[in-house]
Amino acid sequence: MQFIWIWGQEPSINHQKRIIKYGIYCPILNQIQTMKIAAIATATPDEILTHEEGELMQRRMFSRISTEPISDLFNILLKHVYRGEINERRHCVALKYHERLLGEINPNDKIPGTNTERRMEIYAKEALALTLDSIAKLPTNSTEQTPKFSHIIYVSCTGQIAPGISVGIVEHLCLASSTNILEINFYGGCAGLLTGLKVARDIIDSKSSSRVLLCATELCSLHFQPTKSNEQIIVNSIFGDGSVSMICEGEGNTEILQSKVSHAWRHIASKTYLLPDTKDMITWNLGSAGFKMSLSPALPKYISKNLKSVVEIILTKEGIALSDITNWAIHPGGPKILETCQSALSLSDEQVATSWQIYRDFGNMSSSTVGFILEKMRAEKRHGYCVAIAFAPGVRVEVAILHY
Repeated sequence: MQFIWIWGQEPSINHQKRIIKYGIYCPILNQIQTMKIAAIATATPDEILTHEEGELMQRRMFSRISTEPISDLFNILLKHVYRGEINERRHCVALKYHERLLGEINPNDKIPGTNTERRMEIYAKEALALTLDSIAKLPTNSTEQTPKFSHIIYVSCTGQIAPGISVGIVEHLCLASSTNILEINFYGGCAGLLTGLKVARDIIDSKSSSRVLLCATELCSLHFQPTKSNEQIIVNSIFGDGSVSMICEGEGNTEILQSKVSHAWRHIASKTYLLPDTKDMITWNLGSAGFKMSLSPALPKYISKNLKSVVEIILTKEGIALSDITNWAIHPGGPKILETCQSALSLSDEQVATSWQIYRDFGNMSSSTVGFILEKMRAEKRHGYCVAIAFAPGVRVEVAILHY
């Protein structure tokens, strides 16, 4: 289906809503193309870290850097952050390398093999394998065993290698050497997938026949840190690993079988907003033993103060009211962040239930997490508008407006 603007003029707000909701076709002059997420698939490592094992892991990691007995305060914090009802399991590829990364060590060799170089060697191998797993799960046209793509966008903030994972994707899929590739690394943070969606939309807007493979793969567990820090204990407890792949096409592209993809998220708009005076509230920096994150305890206060007005400004520009939104794909940065977003936007428990469920079962998988939420909502046929929200260092708020 293709949407046409009437006589080259932008349609009224109500007319835009009718086009989005009912697919009205107006065969006059200038064409407008809507991007659809024609397919979504996810993958996780086989290795699972339960909340009980996660607590034990933290104790072992503590023993790597200290001969002191574990304090009562440390014990209380561990029990708090590994609450079973919201922290049941994480998929963690680092468990394959636990002798070097997670605490089963020779006491005379405190931190063997945990330098950043070694972690990036693991990343190069495991990130490509996990990405190819999520791609393999995408539904394809039966006449097209391997889909062809004009563009590959690869998103990850948990690994830095060159040539990048995108090159491995092109080689594995036997794509043309002219395939356009782009990687969104590091700075994208937890909002990287939504940034990738925005770039995919720009590509399709510029050439409607484009087909974009958008992948986001994060191996957060490679950066778990031995620590005495309360902040780092919390960081270690909330993250897991995962990959999501999406096929993004113009609305009129029918190469993905409709019998396999009868419904799709349609991308309405993407926006970025930088919260003032927050540049030190989320940081993500290179360290000698992996990447190191800092999360300010003041961040929820700033989200509470600013989020609703930011979202309303973005929605208003698209002619959509806050009350029109039936679905919310809020990135679960952690329990406190998700609770704050729910309160700031006055959302019901049902409206944030999917975000909580993904956090409970998978944790914060950085940029790939929102993709897991959208996949589950699509499978459940959650019709209507959806607002996806994620936060990145800055603090940058990325928002995508979708419709199903």
